[in-house]
Amino acid sequence: MNSINMLYAMRKNDKAAALKALTIEKYPKGSLTRDIFIDTSFENDGGAAEKERAYHELLETWPIAKFPDEMYQYNYALEALIKAFMKEKNTVKALYYLESIEQRATKAAGYLSVAQSLLADGDVIGAKSFLKVPMEESLFYMSQPIDSRDEESVFSSTQIESSVHAYAQILLQENKYNEAIEIIERTMQQAPSFTDGLQKIYYKSLVAADRKPEAFQILTKLYERGDLRLEGDFKKLYQDINGSMDGYLEVNTHLRDELKRAIRQDFDKNGMFKKAPDFELLNMEGKPVSLSSLKGKVIVLDFWATWCGPCISSFPAMAAVQQMYAEDKEVQFLFINTWELDKDYKKKAIALMKESNYPFEVLFDDITDGKTGQLLADKMGVNSVPAKFIIDKKGNIRYFISKLTNAQNVDYIKLELQELIEAVK
Repeated sequence: MNSINMLYAMRKNDKAAALKALTIEKYPKGSLTRDIFIDTSFENDGGAAEKERAYHELLETWPIAKFPDEMYQYNYALEALIKAFMKEKNTVKALYYLESIEQRATKAAGYLSVAQSLLADGDVIGAKSFLKVPMEESLFYMSQPIDSRDEESVFSSTQIESSVHAYAQILLQENKYNEAIEIIERTMQQAPSFTDGLQKIYYKSLVAADRKPEAFQILTKLYERGDLRLEGDFKKLYQDINGSMDGYLEVNTHLRDELKRAIRQDFDKNGMFKKAPDFELLNMEGKPVSLSSLKGKVIVLDFWATWCGPCISSFPAMAAVQQMYAEDKEVQFLFINTWELDKDYKKKAIALMKESNYPFEVLFDDITDGKTGQLLADKMGVNSVPAKFIIDKKGNIRYFISKLTNAQNVDYIKLELQELIEAVK
């Protein structure tokens, strides 16, 4: 398995696939074959009955006793089964399998899944009772001394934000504002690393409790950090507190200017100035596009893959930024499809562009250097995708973005990339 992973990392996909097939043939009851079975059986849209049969086949073919250190795989399958039963509103079966989970943190995660399903169905009362388990379990683990925390506490900590947020939201619906504030503040005290993720529900709870000046302080910090989606709330709260909109424009402009300055300063610290490697890749029409042919333009390169969820989730924001420069002949956006494992990656990439109506210039990074065997992504120093580069008019790499801060925050991404593009222009 290590060899297979190394071959994939070295872009030797054919050799990796051949070794993978040989391993499956030689070890039909090994962990690799088991993991493939789990991926195939539980990462699909099949019904609960189908997943239930697969779960029992999993236990029979690959008994847990033979893989005592890999319980996370069996728990993953069990969670998928529970979610499938909840989707079909078969709560009895879901709870039956939920109770079979032995690990406290994993069981708490199952309770969270059940609660989220109940919320989606509008069963607030039922969801509230189930949410208490993951919330209290997470807080219990996070209250332990850092040096004594184990894998259970690490796993459990991932449930804090979503469970507390959902629970507080229910309390707000029940007009129990102070109770919501209490649980949020308790969480932030016991698990300070999750404070940022709870700020939105915190300020909403403060507003509901008529503690608007405190709420405005929280909202201002969120706005300063770039959550521009909150501008409507910010504007309304400003008027409620001040009784008018006098001075609002100046406050809003100041906050945006500070945000732009922070963006520029942050990237200038890690900015670079090195020659970008020249390249010539084929686009979706099979026509060559080279870096040298685009000299004199600011180029935004976005490295992505069809299997990369964060890459695709950032596309709406990237489309919005590209639209801003639709009439600007000095700026060119190129979306470099790279590191693909599927043989039909071109068909998948083209289908994705058509289905979502993305007007992107997609280039396929599948031509290795004759001397080094590297793809363009390797030459650019990409370690993970998505990865974005801004190249100046002389072909120098000026900025590198390993990830977009909150890829769903379109207004902030537009502001962030616009600042960097204009700095290079």
